[in-house]
Amino acid sequence: MKKIIILGIVVFLFACGKNVNKTIFMEKPEKIIDLDCMFLYSSIPNNDRLYIAAQDPVIFIYDINTFEQLGEIRHKGSGPGEFRDVSDMILVEDSLLVFKDYGNSRINWYTTSDKYIKSINNTSAFMLRNLNNDIFCIDTSGENNSLYSFKKIENDSLKYLFSFENVIPIDSRLSSYELFNDYIIVSYTTPQKGNTIIKLDYIGNKLDFNIDYKSIKPKYNNPYYSLGKDSKGELFIICSSEQKGKKRVMKAEGVEFDVAHNEGKFVYFNKLGKVKKQCSIEDCFIMMDVKEYKNSFYISDRYDARVLKYNTKTK
Repeated sequence: MKKIIILGIVVFLFACGKNVNKTIFMEKPEKIIDLDCMFLYSSIPNNDRLYIAAQDPVIFIYDINTFEQLGEIRHKGSGPGEFRDVSDMILVEDSLLVFKDYGNSRINWYTTSDKYIKSINNTSAFMLRNLNNDIFCIDTSGENNSLYSFKKIENDSLKYLFSFENVIPIDSRLSSYELFNDYIIVSYTTPQKGNTIIKLDYIGNKLDFNIDYKSIKPKYNNPYYSLGKDSKGELFIICSSEQKGKKRVMKAEGVEFDVAHNEGKFVYFNKLGKVKKQCSIEDCFIMMDVKEYKNSFYISDRYDARVLKYNTKTK
């Protein structure tokens, strides 16, 4: 059912652009967890454990060193302590897994040892983020004439912080954001301009931030963008793109995709939006997220339902 595959192919990382001053060499994927499910949402490495939120819905727990499965959290349903979805999973205080249950319109808290704690019910909040063990989210309740509002979870309720009404165009789709101590980086798309990345303070004011978009230009078409940050708090932008041409059959349930070749890369930026370093990975279908832990990167390949572990060296 679940397999560990040791790959022998070499994946090269290259530097490009005048602002790149570091290169991460990812010599090869050390290991891969290959899941028997349709797709996965995300993975979180912590305390020598790897927590993987997958579509079934289930949260798999693996040993981060051996990649052996240690257990799982699986309580499908709509009753107390049950869930129908495990999207937007975050880890709080090293022991609590918090995730959005879209199917039941609630946010659930579980311990990493599979004990149900509590829920916030009847909420449209999503995109959960953790900063210094404080939980933030995006809400689509339509407050202040805006589709999106930014909130903090306090005392089992959602505290309103600001609206995106005057920050992004009304026809925008908010795609991702990351929290830092003094500011927020937000990624959104519009039909006219495509992907845009901005910097805000915690009351919704725009701050100076100019991304060098040429540096994240995808190799192929139909790019998918997301944001991330590593353990040192450095921002990177994840970009996945695909080259059309022939059918690619996804192993889970035999679904066919009209894709010949794929590229995933993530690009590091400084506080001013200048490129610091980047890496490229071939044949990663969609890099849903990238996490860094103890000198390794853990890459969630969403539609191939696998997690890839890369050891890294930086020059």
